[in-house]
Amino acid sequence: MSVLTEDSAGSRIDLATDVPPRTTPMKLAYIVSRFPKPTETFILSELEALRARDVRVEVFSLLDKQHATNRGGSSLRQKFVDLVRPRKVDPPQHTEAVRWQSRAHYSPLFSLQVVLSQFAFLLQHPIRYTRALASLVARCSGSLRYLSSGLLLFPRIVLIARQLQQMRITHIHAHFANNPAAAAFIIHRLTGLPYSFTAHGSDLHRDHHMLKQKIRDAAFVVCISQFNRDWALRHSDTEFAEKIKVIHCGVDTSAFKPRRSTTAEVTRVLQIGTLHEVKGQSILLEACAELMKQDVRIECHFVGEGPDRPLLEQLCESLNITDRVTFHGYQTPREIRSHLASADMLACPSIESSDGRREGIPVVLMEAMASGVPVIASSLSGIPELIDDEVEGLLFKPGRSRQLADGIRFLSEDTARATAFAEAARAKVLREFDRDQNIDALIDLFEETSTC
Repeated sequence: MSVLTEDSAGSRIDLATDVPPRTTPMKLAYIVSRFPKPTETFILSELEALRARDVRVEVFSLLDKQHATNRGGSSLRQKFVDLVRPRKVDPPQHTEAVRWQSRAHYSPLFSLQVVLSQFAFLLQHPIRYTRALASLVARCSGSLRYLSSGLLLFPRIVLIARQLQQMRITHIHAHFANNPAAAAFIIHRLTGLPYSFTAHGSDLHRDHHMLKQKIRDAAFVVCISQFNRDWALRHSDTEFAEKIKVIHCGVDTSAFKPRRSTTAEVTRVLQIGTLHEVKGQSILLEACAELMKQDVRIECHFVGEGPDRPLLEQLCESLNITDRVTFHGYQTPREIRSHLASADMLACPSIESSDGRREGIPVVLMEAMASGVPVIASSLSGIPELIDDEVEGLLFKPGRSRQLADGIRFLSEDTARATAFAEAARAKVLREFDRDQNIDALIDLFEETSTC
């Protein structure tokens, strides 16, 4: 088998591979930056769906277990500090995460095994090794973030390449268009194994270095929204239109049952997500303060952890709403379902952050809609593909706390409309965002492109 590709200068080359003939069932390798990350339960859900269909999957984390927890919003400097002096990590708190972590593949960034893998590839395939490294440097030279992380991870990626060959992997799939997709790209250059990747949100929107090359060499690319697909084409090349597919992230709809209507006198507003600027929690706090001025009885409940918690707690104090706000911290999936069951509505006030981060379609919105919880969200990125305004919920302009406050008040006062929205929302999720339906479409693509 041979693969036609390009070297770092853009010249077309024919890359002979060592991939053996396909004599065994499809065997996938999933590549992620860190695993299992508490805020990326959609990856665990996807793995569980694949396991239920007897698809063999090996999970490779670019970073070791000490970096499995969420570090959303960390600066480039802080990320390197964490690599040298990792923070203490609590073990995964739910069954699926524990099971998958026990069988996932980790290694330090530098070890004897990593060093030996460099010599092995240099001796056996020196041209492939040097071309892969040169391509990484050439394509990421304009981005300090991508270049530094790529060079730091390169030796570990070479080790993974050798492991994938030994395991007779037939296809590589990376989650996120940044470092994981770069790793899959490098492994493809080293081994010829076909790869694909899923682009979610900020991983696609913030930095476009190497994006065109990643898409060009990929067997296919999955975007979780049409918004993302349009973005990817706009920042790569329209010639790739056929290989960029839209497959929505989905939820296990069987795990989310319609909740009973609440009759509490106080409106309970729920927000779930990393405590970070991109999630827009400050906008929700400002809306709550506005509603309190209007004598609306309201409680805000935040589920999740993150770097902005101290700032948000200070904002609560300055707005004089501390007694109406509860920060619950990180919660397991079971605990999240319990929060959804008692919520009057879920708010998702996402914004584009000051450093260019932007969400894709938050999975928590799907979970709330599948649970029959009325939702209100900002009309950002791919969110309008999930929620039709005044059909499956309410949308407001990102950053407009007054519009959010008006929407919360409307849903709390017009319970008949809120219930109608919730029923339509659950039907939408069952129809278009069901995990099992969407995973079947992904498996079809894996089958078409796995090494044969």
